[in-house]
Amino acid sequence: MARVTLAVILNPNIKKGEPEMDNTTAFLLGILVTLACSLIAFILSSCQLSKQVKRLVKLINLILRGIEESGAAKFRRDEKGEPIGMVFDLAITESLHLGNSINSNEMLATKSKE
Repeated sequence: MARVTLAVILNPNIKKGEPEMDNTTAFLLGILVTLACSLIAFILSSCQLSKQVKRLVKLINLILRGIEESGAAKFRRDEKGEPIGMVFDLAITESLHLGNSINSNEMLATKSKE
């Protein structure tokens, strides 16, 4: 019944007993229906994916802002305020000496004088 109805819609001049649709027409109609369905699914999934990405970016920015405000880290930001890098503060204490600036004999001599 559905094939006859579809055939009458496509070609209202079809008489009873004639083939409703030849193979080429059915094949092309199948291609069009498949493309339309897949295009609709692609568009809907793309919209859903972009919404999820926007929500995740907002969530990540909130987490990074919380980390920064707690003092655990500092971030470099671009003109828009988006984090583009992390800043590391290196603190050198008095007890840490780099290179050969003070050797162990000089340290012992200065401690014994005190």
